[in-house]
Amino acid sequence: MGDRMRRELYQEILLEIALSISGEFDLDKLLKKCLPLFQRKLNCLFSGVYSETEGALDLERVLPTAIRSSDRYRWAHAELLRVHAEGNTESLVVISHDGVHLYLMNLLGFGRLLLCRATAFDPYFLKELLPLAPMLARACTSCQELARRREIEASLEKERQLTTAIIDHAPIGIWLTDYHDRSLLLVNPFMKKEVGLGTDDNRMSHEEMDVCAETDHQAVAAEGSVECDERITFKDGRQHTLKTIKTKIRDDDGSITAILGLGVDITDAIKAQREAQRQSRLQQLLMEIASTYINLPLDRVDDAINASLRDLALFVDADRAYIFDYDFTVRVSSNLFEWCNSGIQPQIASLQQVPMVEFPDWLHVHLQGKPMYVADVGALPPGGLRNILEPQGNRACWPCR
Repeated sequence: MGDRMRRELYQEILLEIALSISGEFDLDKLLKKCLPLFQRKLNCLFSGVYSETEGALDLERVLPTAIRSSDRYRWAHAELLRVHAEGNTESLVVISHDGVHLYLMNLLGFGRLLLCRATAFDPYFLKELLPLAPMLARACTSCQELARRREIEASLEKERQLTTAIIDHAPIGIWLTDYHDRSLLLVNPFMKKEVGLGTDDNRMSHEEMDVCAETDHQAVAAEGSVECDERITFKDGRQHTLKTIKTKIRDDDGSITAILGLGVDITDAIKAQREAQRQSRLQQLLMEIASTYINLPLDRVDDAINASLRDLALFVDADRAYIFDYDFTVRVSSNLFEWCNSGIQPQIASLQQVPMVEFPDWLHVHLQGKPMYVADVGALPPGGLRNILEPQGNRACWPCR
């Protein structure tokens, strides 16, 4: 074969390999496409591509795959690691040994291309082959960078989805207010559903919004975040207490762009705490009342009973407290003791010898040992118990045995 024909054949081979290097954006697919051509078209015993990570070489692909268990490949692999460890950055290192020729091409910025042949390359062909190394290096590096970018994008997307899930399903209020015009940049479903924030059904009053604006200003002025309790009207029409934490958000230049608010509805917790405190005070009051009557002289019993009625009435915020006696022999009831708050007229004189027939519902409940709560005296049916309670000015009553 003449030199001209040989060179034309070389150019054809090199062009085919060059075309196999382009057009792929996945490293594995790229090497599956181009490495078989290096192997077959260049009559290699074996060929491989290595990538470099933190100074160490890792095999990406080798052909034929079975060659990895051979002594010849282990020798070539050891020579490659030696050259790399020596810091050799030459574009090509050729090692001939025991009838084989090892070509180590520097894939700058990516790793190394290893080609092993039984015969040496034609010098002219080798010179024309060398430019394919930087081409392959660029293609591999691009695939690697694209893979990293995809990993980052996938990670960011996962974080975005997680953040969205937290915001959408968190049983707390989350909102973001623009620092400059106080428009709402973000309102999570909890605040939309419970408060109507960011919707046409917002139940917050102007006074409540003014308080929120003031705590926003405090968050801007503070070094870190601020914590406060804010009273906000929910869509149920009731004022709820939100335990809020607010902090300012800055952009890359350090300028304040927004105020982030997190709010937990602690209304029920406050109610439970107050009820627990109330029960504790009631228990203490009952113990104090009970201890009052221990070894109490008879001439002081009436005064002690009146004082106990006062304490119990003040505890439940009642205006009047009294004790009745039932006489089942003659079927009447009489008011024995009465305490009245300031401005309340005593009724004890008019509540003597009251026939039981006039309050059968009251009596029936008491005989069962149960309390009775009359929430609205005016709602009672005419006659009977209403005729007894209404003249006293009672609006509600809680008789108990």
